[in-house]
Amino acid sequence: MSHYPASGSRAMLRWIIVSCVAVNLAATSRAADPAPVDISEYKTTATAAKAIPLQGSKFQATLPGHLGIHVEAVGAALKIANIEIASAAEFARLKVGDSIKSIMGQNVVTVEAVRQQLANRRAGETISMIVVRDGKDLTAQPVLHARSNPMRDRPVLGVQLIEHNEGVQIQGVVSGSPAENAGLLVGDIVTRIEGSVTKSLEDLRNNVGERYPGDVITVEIRRADAKMALPVKIALPSLPEDMPTLTGWNADNPRTFRRPVYRLAVIPIAFNDVILNEKAKPADWEAALFSSETY
Repeated sequence: MSHYPASGSRAMLRWIIVSCVAVNLAATSRAADPAPVDISEYKTTATAAKAIPLQGSKFQATLPGHLGIHVEAVGAALKIANIEIASAAEFARLKVGDSIKSIMGQNVVTVEAVRQQLANRRAGETISMIVVRDGKDLTAQPVLHARSNPMRDRPVLGVQLIEHNEGVQIQGVVSGSPAENAGLLVGDIVTRIEGSVTKSLEDLRNNVGERYPGDVITVEIRRADAKMALPVKIALPSLPEDMPTLTGWNADNPRTFRRPVYRLAVIPIAFNDVILNEKAKPADWEAALFSSETY
């Protein structure tokens, strides 16, 4: 007599064992799985909200307009002495040497008149200009740009000022400054710059700051009972010899950096109205900024 169960019984036994194992594994798997997460509030690429880009002209309308020219008086003519790269003037095909005759139908006979015609215009605005080139009148219609680098270095007179009922009064003159070289003195009251009335400190800063280093401007003052007009060649502010010249250094608050170690990141930014310096390579930035030297 055989001691083993019949083949049918062995098959049934194997089926029962396998079934029990499968049930146990399934139960273990369900216990290990986390509860399903409700992601119904999340958007897919198909259901995501669509962003509508704001048109450039609408955005730029909030920014000051910039033509991109430097004008000099040459005799009775107002000559374009310089045109910025990729500026509104360049795109309108204005050229160095053109004489500006009128802006928006208004004849302009002084550099200050040109500045006033452009002062309150906005980026995206089209202006009409008549210039004289080779003895012929030409019409240009530049579309003003938004200046991409409004934080450029601005020229100064080199004076300390307070507001006065007649204009702004000089309280101090920086040694070696354009103001000192032009003969401006403490106590002088500045009433006009390039014919434009100066009623506040902001008026003076804006008038001078919108110009370029090397420009010669006429500063009208009252000194005691006398009225005078002095030519001043404005320049960039000078820095002390020991002042760090790393771009972005806060000279007004040299104690801003108080920790012994800072992590430095350099992010290059290109502006369409500033020529890229091809000589400044990434390796040069690394050598200048990521070194063990003391600045």
